[in-house]
Amino acid sequence: MSTGLSALAAGLARPAWAAPLDTLVLAGPPAPPSLYLAHMARQEALQPFAKAVRFGPWKSPDQLRAGVLSGNYQVAATPVNVAAMLHRKGVPVRLLDVTVWGILSILSTDPGIGSIADLKGRELAVPFRGDMPDLVLTVLLHRAGLVPGRDVRITYVGTPFEGVQLFIARRVVSVLLPEPASTAALMRGRALGLAPRRAIDLQEAWAKLVGGSGRIPQAGTLVQAKLAAKRPDLVAALRQGAQAAIAWIGASRADAARLGAELFGLDAEIVLQSLKSTPLAWRSAHESRGEIERFYSTLAEIDPAVIGGGLPDGTFYLG
Repeated sequence: MSTGLSALAAGLARPAWAAPLDTLVLAGPPAPPSLYLAHMARQEALQPFAKAVRFGPWKSPDQLRAGVLSGNYQVAATPVNVAAMLHRKGVPVRLLDVTVWGILSILSTDPGIGSIADLKGRELAVPFRGDMPDLVLTVLLHRAGLVPGRDVRITYVGTPFEGVQLFIARRVVSVLLPEPASTAALMRGRALGLAPRRAIDLQEAWAKLVGGSGRIPQAGTLVQAKLAAKRPDLVAALRQGAQAAIAWIGASRADAARLGAELFGLDAEIVLQSLKSTPLAWRSAHESRGEIERFYSTLAEIDPAVIGGGLPDGTFYLG
């Protein structure tokens, strides 16, 4: 158990009037970017705030939205555009932090693909139509002067691991994947005699075509607004717990990989190798607001609806 996390309980005692929740659900995708929440759910620091604390996996952005709307997910790892869209539509949510700074790659067995421009005239499998991987790709294609569907044939798949299956079955030559699916595709493809490679790092492509460092504020932690308002002590515990958990992942990758294998149904070696390509770093939403708003504004060039029609107001960003 993390010493940093267990030490939080004493310093973050709840107010006398604040009864513990029946259940506190920390939700996230079955992937390494959620490991910080999965680890937190097993630590003592959050136990004073709920009779039961558990990690709950969501398998698609639509399932995430449904869980937040129903109130079943009080805290969730989320693509930042999903959080913005919910907030702009009047769903009472707040963004606590940014934890993931770009985990997208295009894998290919075509040696002629090394840049976004090289995708012209080729086919690419893409998961989660209209959500984060697709949005980032669309921005990059437009900046390269390419039109999706006309210049690049897009084959949409429901989930990243559906994309992995198409790729290793040789039904597509190139596929856009987040971690850990990209690492799984590389390892499984090589075991089957393919020669897959990370042909395009989308973060590097973003730096070249959009500008900046290429650091994309891709995902963070969403908190139900009512909970954040009523339980600032819990918000403080989440804030400190997330930082401690991310530090634990960085210092204890083998243990983190075993936890990921247990929870996500993946081989521990895939999780371990994936963590090496997953840039986890905690920064508060308030501190990250400038970077987030630049990212939102760039996504809105495609269609303002993808962030809910406009930038979130200042209440969206927790300190």
